[in-house]
Amino acid sequence: MSSAWKRLLGKRILLVALLTLLVFSLSGCNFSLESALEQLKAYVNGTEVAKPPAGFVESRENKTFAYDVYDKYVIITAYLGEETEVTVPAKIDRLPVRSIASLTFYDGVSVESVTVSEGIESLDENAFYYCTALKSVTLPESLSTIGDKAFSWCSSLEEITLPDAVTAIPAYCFNQCTALTRVQFSSEITSVGARAFSGCESLTSLYFGDEMVALGDYAFRGCPALQTVRLSGDCVLSPNALADRSDTLTVMTLQESPCWLACLEMGVMLTPDDGSLLLPEDSTDESGDIPLGEESTTEET
Repeated sequence: MSSAWKRLLGKRILLVALLTLLVFSLSGCNFSLESALEQLKAYVNGTEVAKPPAGFVESRENKTFAYDVYDKYVIITAYLGEETEVTVPAKIDRLPVRSIASLTFYDGVSVESVTVSEGIESLDENAFYYCTALKSVTLPESLSTIGDKAFSWCSSLEEITLPDAVTAIPAYCFNQCTALTRVQFSSEITSVGARAFSGCESLTSLYFGDEMVALGDYAFRGCPALQTVRLSGDCVLSPNALADRSDTLTVMTLQESPCWLACLEMGVMLTPDDGSLLLPEDSTDESGDIPLGEESTTEET
């Protein structure tokens, strides 16, 4: 018998002994022999057994949604219905719905309108990815987090209002939303991720408040109609933030501010920000359209 084989045999005997001891020590507890065997197998093979998240109970489904049940809440994981108008409920099985998971509405061919109920806190990345028929989404004030690519390739989406609690527009969030003409958000937006609005062919203007501090690469790539973007004077532009922009794009920001100087180095057209762009809610621009992303709480002077 080779020494290597002896070592392997000894290791397996030791593991069996440990498992036997564990079975006896936990005989009075909620113990699963099947689970222990899986752990043993994983140990011998040098792999790990995936553990469910803390509080996870089980996965269920009804006629409309698949969802994961936790001790105190539910996470929706897939849309199973065929309706064109969908309401994501605030509760399922008497438990509050906390979030909409990644790819829940992926390629939801029939879905044209979605209303997300109050109480839901987050949309995971790719939540509505490639929902090409989706025209409108109503989001609750309770929503505070939106993941990357949440609405990417929603090519029929025409307008959207982000709740005040959302302070970041993540990477690729509205990528290739070619029909998007109106985006409303609060003045508390602090950052816009890489390619967040790339391919938004119908957008004409975007106005960000003074909390805006970071703009990611190619944020407005492939936006031929985009003419005006208002940025904070302290906004830090990534090296390619305004690369592949429209030839007609003008950035409005404070004259001689860090953002102004960065735009000069990039060869971007500039116009001084005198505060007149932040209009009351019922104001309109020359085209008759309320500016996108305007701040509606401007103080009167």
